[in-house]
Amino acid sequence: MPYNLKDKLVIAISSRAIFDLEKENEMYEKEGLEKYSKFQVENEEKILEKGTAFHLYKHLLI
Repeated sequence: MPYNLKDKLVIAISSRAIFDLEKENEMYEKEGLEKYSKFQVENEEKILEKGTAFHLYKHLLI
């Protein structure tokens, strides 16, 4: 069932803004999808660092 967004404020924040994924993005752009995917799998248990929009995102959830 589609949501009725009339009279709603919709805010979209990219995951790269919520989390610091600059290193990963640079890897993807320079070394390609295969190396990036391997890196992601090898590091999937590591906690991501906060990005520039993390605190905004956190406060919007309250």
